[in-house]
Amino acid sequence: MDPNEISKWTTSFQHFQISYYMDASSLAILCFDYLLTLSLEVEYVWKARCNYINVLYIIMRYLPFLSMISIIFVDTPGRTPGTCLTISFVYSFSVVFGICVSEAILTLRIWAIYSRSRTMGVILLVFFLGTSITLLVNIGIFLGTVKYIRVPLPNAPTCFVAAGSRRLIINWILLAVYDAFQCALLAYQAYKAFKFGGRSELLGAIYTNGIIYYVNLMALSITSVILILNLPPEFLRLTSGPTHVIHASLTARVVLHVRHLAAKRALTISGDSVVYPVRNDLPFMR
Repeated sequence: MDPNEISKWTTSFQHFQISYYMDASSLAILCFDYLLTLSLEVEYVWKARCNYINVLYIIMRYLPFLSMISIIFVDTPGRTPGTCLTISFVYSFSVVFGICVSEAILTLRIWAIYSRSRTMGVILLVFFLGTSITLLVNIGIFLGTVKYIRVPLPNAPTCFVAAGSRRLIINWILLAVYDAFQCALLAYQAYKAFKFGGRSELLGAIYTNGIIYYVNLMALSITSVILILNLPPEFLRLTSGPTHVIHASLTARVVLHVRHLAAKRALTISGDSVVYPVRNDLPFMR
């Protein structure tokens, strides 16, 4: 093989390895975060009454394990291009579906904060369905543009991305816009709550931490857009794994932290306590 060709393939293989290390790191972070929150999950999810929030939580929490393990299989030698595409199909739709479930939980949280207003419920439902359907359709179109080839190097991975549309940025832009929309709704309610003297730890978890989480999620989506537009095709999935894991981890912490603080507040509340605009009868709080 020509030395220039060897150099070209070696560089591409190094790029591929970076994506692999990012996926492996994401799986490690997922396992570590899961162990950190397991005791809270057992207490506030597994022992709690079954409701739609708990069902969504379980799907959101455990789906990343499937997606991250499947993509690690893609990176092992000995796969045919057809097998690579099948595994990538499972991985990509698992990531998108998992993110949609995370966003569903966060959207229901916004609806709860707005006291389950019918008008707000319709608005959130339209935005959520529009965003989720577009994400799923676009990832299907994107997968139709992905091409895998064999790398002519010893012990090289067989699932090597040779080409792929950059239309994947549509998903990240949509997620950034949707998270910005929810962040604005949350910030408005935070302003109203703090204006009327709300300063409890529970309100801090609901509003302040929530806004910080949304800002982090928007930053991840914007970073993904920048990287996709400026890096070679082998980096297309670079941020998919980390974003999926962080979405799941932050959403899990939102649910568990709020339930933990609500349980503490229920134990310490007294007859003359201030009543804050948070409904403890909602499934999100139980």
